[in-house]
Amino acid sequence: MHHSGSEDDGLVKAVSTNLAILRRARSLSQADLGEAAGISRNHYQLLESGAGASGGAANPRLSTLSALARTLEVDVTTLLQPPSAHAFWQWIDVHDEPSDDFRAALLDQLLTRSARELGGSGAAFVGWADGSMTVGIGVLASGSPAATIVGRAQVEAALTEVGLAHASTDEFEVDAGLDGLSDDGHI
Repeated sequence: MHHSGSEDDGLVKAVSTNLAILRRARSLSQADLGEAAGISRNHYQLLESGAGASGGAANPRLSTLSALARTLEVDVTTLLQPPSAHAFWQWIDVHDEPSDDFRAALLDQLLTRSARELGGSGAAFVGWADGSMTVGIGVLASGSPAATIVGRAQVEAALTEVGLAHASTDEFEVDAGLDGLSDDGHI
């Protein structure tokens, strides 16, 4: 079955973008991810850049994509889908209501991280009610599993930055789009 060049280009771009997004979320170097998946650093770098060894577009084997997906703990189809904006929500148990300054610092961290993920302005939310803090962050991902990986990594890093390391819980939700999030953190 022959695909047009633009379809192939879109698939190559999706794979290379998803590999980069997920690798960074897993805090892996290109060499570490390549080695863990059984390919060389150079081969992995070419895949992430979308280039083939002969100078054309990357054309990875299914076995290579499967090994990379397994290493990144996602399904192969996650690597093939074009990434889009997703909202990752996480609930955190806190004993005392966080101060306005603390929430502002956390919101600033989330917005900065979201802007890097989305390649433009960020989208985030920080709220508190009844002993639970709700945080939301906009991320670029190819579906819920990828958004969960990226969102958790970004929320954990933001919490660590504001001094609330290891406070996150397993209660989370992922939605396609950025509904409920804003560029100033207020609904």
